[in-house]
Amino acid sequence: MCCFFFSNNFHYASYFMTRKPVTMKRRNALNVATAKRCMYMTVIFQLLANMYFNKMVLPGMEYVEDFVDFLIDAELNDLPVLKRACERYLCGELNTKKDLLTSLLLDLLFISIVFQLPVMKSMTLSELSNRTEELSHPDKLMEDDEYKVLDKRVRSLSDRNLVELIEQCLAFSEQRNRVQVIPLNE
Repeated sequence: MCCFFFSNNFHYASYFMTRKPVTMKRRNALNVATAKRCMYMTVIFQLLANMYFNKMVLPGMEYVEDFVDFLIDAELNDLPVLKRACERYLCGELNTKKDLLTSLLLDLLFISIVFQLPVMKSMTLSELSNRTEELSHPDKLMEDDEYKVLDKRVRSLSDRNLVELIEQCLAFSEQRNRVQVIPLNE
């Protein structure tokens, strides 16, 4: 929004402040300068958002529900930079911890779908596609209290249920198994 406003109005303000006629060359130069300012403002905003997330928000988060609440707030307040900072942190956790519970991975997959976090979605789907034996019996999983709570959360935040999410993971696993990996000779 800031870039649109400045790029369309900055040359007019410049004209009235300097009283110089605005030539096409000068207008283009002003637009380039304004674009650079907007780029720097965006970088600074991203830096501040990451610092805020890492120093202020992250120490108070312990459970997945805390991240969900934060993502809901970021979505409602239209703060995509904070959503990306949260996604970056969660993806870093996925990279470092390989022995995560399947229920937690399903929870993270659902969060990534609801809040449109594409990197986290691909990471969780890839990890879950390696656990087809465990996911092949969703009715058996639904007997566990942990999965019942997760199913309740999925139903409350969307029009889906956990069994549909598990079926999506199994379909992705089948698609992934159809692809042949060809090693590169170096």
